[in-house]
Amino acid sequence: MKRASFRDRLKRHASSIFPECGICEIEMVSRNPKRGKLETATYKIKMWKECKSNVIFAKRFGDSIYAEHKDDIEATLRLSRADGIKTPELFGFYKDINSFIMKGAVGKSLFNMIAKRPIKRGFSSELRGYVSEVAKSVAALQNKSLAGKEKIMYALTEDDIDSLDLSSASRVKEILREANSTTYPVSRIYGDLKLSHVLVKGGEIQIIDCFPFSKCFCYINPVAFSVSMELAQRVPYFSGKKFKEMRSIFYNEYQNSVDIDVDLSFMRKLEILKKCELLGYFSRSLQGRMPLLHRLSANMDSRYIRKSIERDLKEV
Repeated sequence: MKRASFRDRLKRHASSIFPECGICEIEMVSRNPKRGKLETATYKIKMWKECKSNVIFAKRFGDSIYAEHKDDIEATLRLSRADGIKTPELFGFYKDINSFIMKGAVGKSLFNMIAKRPIKRGFSSELRGYVSEVAKSVAALQNKSLAGKEKIMYALTEDDIDSLDLSSASRVKEILREANSTTYPVSRIYGDLKLSHVLVKGGEIQIIDCFPFSKCFCYINPVAFSVSMELAQRVPYFSGKKFKEMRSIFYNEYQNSVDIDVDLSFMRKLEILKKCELLGYFSRSLQGRMPLLHRLSANMDSRYIRKSIERDLKEV
């Protein structure tokens, strides 16, 4: 059976992400076959109906495709030509803080690369140890009883489970053996912990729920955020007082979020962090060993975001 063309697969995948917007046209905007070892190409995807932005730009870097909204960088889709179309990693990012949304574990791929393939990806043992410590501290949250609105999401690997003092650890491992991707009621694993459900997928356990504000879901992975911030700190631009203040604010807010309501100021700080991630500072600190997880949209250059971050930090 003949394999579908790249454009057909891109069209089908984009349609599944934005079902309310039929794909009208896919057009190659530019192509550059001599960028190091990676062939790059930019595609423009036009929608039938208007959504947040009715034009998506898809950038192709070797075997990976990064598609992004022209205006708000609303979503990033990573498609692998070698392995076929995969489930995308979606990130919501809106200028209006009242509708700020983050879907999925931000930086989850980065966390997996550090935790599971540090040598191949050029990560230091020091950084891997840091990630491990953060994971354990996040896992310690399972001892706290979360009430009503104060809910959180985090991810644990099987190694993390071994390090936890959980009477139900054996049950967790049993579930891991039973299914690659299944949703279970949280009570089956963590008993009294008041979270919605546990998703067991690909050898990883994710406890998932949301901060309900402005009728929006906000999925947060503290481990990934901490890793991103640690990497960002290694870059001169964010190694000064301002970044340390921002990091301190984030940690304090995160710890407090277990016991207090989440307000817009907290989400404002998360938005600042998201902008830092968009700039790709943590990727640059890896000396080009990994392509940027996010590419800036056509109308949003690094100088604009840099000034925006400086403004945000003054407000915080």
